[in-house]
Amino acid sequence: MRGGIYTFRPHVVMRYVGLIVLQNAFFMLLSLILAVYKNDSGQIPLLFSVLITTLVGIFPFVFVKAEPTISNREGYAIVVFSWLAACFFGMIPYVLWGGEFNLSGAWFESVSGFTTTGATILDDVEALPPSLLFWRSCTHLLGGMGVVVFTLVVLPSMGSAQMTLSRSEVSSIARQDFKYRNKKMLRVMATSYLGLIILITGCLILANIPIFDAVNLAFSTVATGGFAVTNTSIAAYNNPAAEWILTFGMFMASLHFGLLFSLFTPRWRNVFQSPIVRIFSSVVLVATLAIFLSLLFQSDLPAATALRAAAFQVTSVISTTGYASVETLMWPQLTFLILILLSFLGGCSGSTAGGMKIDRIAIVVATVRSIFLKQQHPQAIIPIHVGKLHIDEQVAKNAALYIILHISLITVATAYICATSAPLGESFTTSLSMMSNVGPAIGTMSSFGSYSYLTNISRVFATLLMLLGRLEIFGLLLIFFPSSWK
Repeated sequence: MRGGIYTFRPHVVMRYVGLIVLQNAFFMLLSLILAVYKNDSGQIPLLFSVLITTLVGIFPFVFVKAEPTISNREGYAIVVFSWLAACFFGMIPYVLWGGEFNLSGAWFESVSGFTTTGATILDDVEALPPSLLFWRSCTHLLGGMGVVVFTLVVLPSMGSAQMTLSRSEVSSIARQDFKYRNKKMLRVMATSYLGLIILITGCLILANIPIFDAVNLAFSTVATGGFAVTNTSIAAYNNPAAEWILTFGMFMASLHFGLLFSLFTPRWRNVFQSPIVRIFSSVVLVATLAIFLSLLFQSDLPAATALRAAAFQVTSVISTTGYASVETLMWPQLTFLILILLSFLGGCSGSTAGGMKIDRIAIVVATVRSIFLKQQHPQAIIPIHVGKLHIDEQVAKNAALYIILHISLITVATAYICATSAPLGESFTTSLSMMSNVGPAIGTMSSFGSYSYLTNISRVFATLLMLLGRLEIFGLLLIFFPSSWK
């Protein structure tokens, strides 16, 4: 150990990545059991996937000595390589099954699942056997909580290593409005996550959604992922009650899971006192009202239908879930602009939602306000506040830098995809959807469309955007700058 920083030990990284791979194998096994029960065509692909994934995952776990303490640089490496390993082994069932999946398509589907983007290259989702549909949803389940955080919750014996990994996985902004200690925070977030899944599953079953569909939709909703088991997403059910349940679920999944947990504690008022929750709720309400009025006066939809469609699509996009309850291609142009802006914003930090996050937007706005006031009163000390929450200057700088990088990457990606795969409009909305982990593109293609039109290289490029968005840019980029792993 030098200066309090441990040297980088590849074998330690391999051991922890092996745990993530074994986690994949467990959920593949559950999918295999379903395949056997349903006697579907996923049995052989899942059987070989379980065997391959288990053998690879167990090797470092068995032969590498456990280390209770890891360095920050090892923590960064474990997080990044765990995500890459989960996605790599997650695509094996698709490759072995075949169908519409070639190698790039299987990689795209796996990364889209784990990053909870919810985009698909499949033109016929219903052609997949139930076991592979369930596996797709399991990738959302794991990715929504974060493959690393999920393992930390089920394997709490990691000691101080748990703290290092959780700091690498959960962004600092997510902790600004939440005061639990790290170890308790992980349990709290997991309890909220799984509890919300159970609640939504039960409500969907009561709304006459088939049990298999309800479980898969609950996984996708709470992970704000968007994989459905039908070709026409939620519209296939023609079930207004289910749409309102999913609207509620997507909204709740966009909030900090620690704050959701506090609803069931003496701190329940914290949810309503949080300035971020108030800002997020206000944005959802204003956007819903604007689209509702636009649909009411510029389409022939009944008022009740227009309100339900507006609330569903607004919540679907800002939560970055990406479900569709109606075909939006013929909606008024104003609605597309609103939905595109919501795609940039995303949900709250500490949730499964993607995008730039409402927290960062609020912090940058508060920083600009502080700068303007400083110009008017040069001698004054004007701290940065969001509500009553004091924001550290470094957090404010990081938020501003993230937003600049987010927009810059979307711009570069738009130029690349436009040059290789699609017209400008589709290239922009595709880049925005991948980077913000929304899934379906907004406005320029069908709500029920797929990304099968992307070239093989563009698919791989799109998955890089998904990973950058899910790991919030810095998490992935830091792996290329070892000197900053401190």
